[in-house]
Amino acid sequence: MKQIKDRILAHSYYSKFLHWGKLVSQAFLGQVIFQLLGFAITLIIVRNLTKEDYAVYILLMSIQGMLLSLSGAGIMAGFQKIGGRVWNNDEELSSLLKTAHTIRVKLLIVALLVVWIYGVFVCQRQNIPLVKIVIFLCLITIIVLPDIKMAFLKTVFLLKKNVWTVQLIDIINQSLRFFPILFLAIICKKIDIYVLLFITIIAAYVSFFWGMNKARAVFNINPVINVGYKKEMSYYIRTNWHNSLFYAFKGQISIFLIAIFGSSSGMADLGALTRISMCILILSTLISNVFVPIFNKEQNKKQMIRIYVVYVIIWLFICLLSLILISLFGDYVLKLLGTEYLGLNKALFLVSIVALLNVGLSLVHGLNITKGWIKLNIYFSVPLDVLSLILGLVLFDFTQIDGVLYMSILTASCGVLLAVLNSYIGFKKYKNENSIL
Repeated sequence: MKQIKDRILAHSYYSKFLHWGKLVSQAFLGQVIFQLLGFAITLIIVRNLTKEDYAVYILLMSIQGMLLSLSGAGIMAGFQKIGGRVWNNDEELSSLLKTAHTIRVKLLIVALLVVWIYGVFVCQRQNIPLVKIVIFLCLITIIVLPDIKMAFLKTVFLLKKNVWTVQLIDIINQSLRFFPILFLAIICKKIDIYVLLFITIIAAYVSFFWGMNKARAVFNINPVINVGYKKEMSYYIRTNWHNSLFYAFKGQISIFLIAIFGSSSGMADLGALTRISMCILILSTLISNVFVPIFNKEQNKKQMIRIYVVYVIIWLFICLLSLILISLFGDYVLKLLGTEYLGLNKALFLVSIVALLNVGLSLVHGLNITKGWIKLNIYFSVPLDVLSLILGLVLFDFTQIDGVLYMSILTASCGVLLAVLNSYIGFKKYKNENSIL
């Protein structure tokens, strides 16, 4: 027995199992804590805001997501591809960070113009006074600023396998939101949208500076802008800016359609159910924190295909298991939100399908980006989604939450299909190199 144990311990696969098991467990534990805090925050906010106020809050959060997406505008594809090559060279990595940040500041200026126009339009549809709209948009912009640089910083940590550092950044942010909100709900028995936004600002900047302090080893190198990196990332921006613009809008399509065609009550219902389904999206963070970096650094074609297939099988299994659980325990989930949300079982099931499809899209697209496999997106992404939107306008009723969710399922399915086709072409043309495993 001892000889068998020694042989197992000495085997190379044992050390690999321990190494990747540690990364996965760190990411999973961090995300469990993060999502539990987020779930608790959602319950507190939903139960303490009126449906009208919660609808406004959801609308503002969708504007924040759009701003983050637009300010990226294709640059992350180039950043991750280059990062996969220079991740073990601090000097080159520092230069890459500085170059990427310089480009993204310019993108942010353009993104602000587009998002503010959109924000004013949808907020006015909800009869929010113009002065309040301007204040809200200013606060959202302040919240987004640290997140822009943090996106690059987290990628660097993940490439260096500092998964727990990324988890701590998110946990610190969420904790600094949770405890003040809990205090207000218990002691003051009142929560205001402005207070929620100010708490979010404080949490965002504290977690940002903590992360910057952890990355001082990279930032202390006095980096310079690399012209080659700038040219490579600019290529991805030029070829994908129109997709980024469209997807920034598409990512918030459900909220947009309800804001235009539906009611504030419908928006609150959709927002609450979407927040509940965020528990499913714990998988997306696990994907970006662990699975994508593994695939990113792998250069052997056969190993890459094996990793890819295993990831897809895991995703399909999780989809089946999640939908079974939602069908069985949907009533209990809705009771957590309050009596105003009872009876939304069908909508909860549809929201879960959308979330699971987005997890699949996050997985496949995330893997593609690390290798620069996004060629089909340039030509077919927007036309395919426009076609699905037109089809949805004909088939679905957007005044009802179910119609909006059917539209989201259709567009998400098209996104997954295109991402898989990108992978197929990418593997077909990939030149084999040595494995790191």
